[in-house]
Amino acid sequence: MPARPPASAVLVVNTGSRRGAEAFPRAVDGVRAGGIALTATHAIRSGDELVAVLERVMTEPPDLLVVGGGDGTIGCAAGQVAGTRTVLGVLPLGTANDLARTLQIP
Repeated sequence: MPARPPASAVLVVNTGSRRGAEAFPRAVDGVRAGGIALTATHAIRSGDELVAVLERVMTEPPDLLVVGGGDGTIGCAAGQVAGTRTVLGVLPLGTANDLARTLQIP
């Protein structure tokens, strides 16, 4: 039996990451093409903005939080969803992408 799409999903992309700016519109389209209705999308440009957006998003935690960026962006988001029921989706868009390589995320 196929899994049900999440009731709430949010996309946050760090457009300051290596490939973030060019990837944002494709990420929105790709998530939607996967049958996931996004309740919000955020294109952020700095670490301070990232923290503020994630804190706002997690006041009413979504079922799915898809985050695009480098290792710092992904690490920050992981810290925000830890201990919650929110599933973290990762779009590796940084330079090194050590986490993604370790987890074998293409």
